[in-house]
Amino acid sequence: MNKFLPALALAAVAMPFQTASANDFEYPYVGVGGGVAEFSDLCGDFSNCDDDANFYRIYSGARLLPNFGSEVGYNHARTFGTDGFEIRPKAIDITGNFYLPAGQRFDAFLKAGGYLWRVRVEEGAERRNEHGIDFKTGAGVRFGVTEMISIRGDYTFIPNFGSSDIGGTEHLHKVSGSLQLHF
Repeated sequence: MNKFLPALALAAVAMPFQTASANDFEYPYVGVGGGVAEFSDLCGDFSNCDDDANFYRIYSGARLLPNFGSEVGYNHARTFGTDGFEIRPKAIDITGNFYLPAGQRFDAFLKAGGYLWRVRVEEGAERRNEHGIDFKTGAGVRFGVTEMISIRGDYTFIPNFGSSDIGGTEHLHKVSGSLQLHF
């Protein structure tokens, strides 16, 4: 019974929000955002090494139910690393969002999904591309400025991003803000 107690508590807390948001789900939306991505320990003891970089994300999604939606997005980051070893990741993500509405225009949400990445690696004169799939999770908040425009803040965590070919696996943390247009 103790295994189910946290899930039962979460359901009990979310129930009142179901009624408030029963008619408020958003159909398709698009968004564009940007922020900072940081690897937990890419640089190690290297000097003049950059383990964080700016990135942007373009995405589209829909809120399918009052408390559930899905998104697909394209992510592009600037270069991480140091002279002689640089990586530049790009990715497509597919995410499921679990919403906790807190009023007519404000939501908190949790997200989880897949992160299909491709990384250009430059090591000295050698250039190569690596690719893979990783799990991603995160949380965020959304505020509806109007019925058609929302602003949003996200935190995304990708554990063990990468492969041994790009310097090993590292935790990737992303913090971003974005603007959403609802149709």
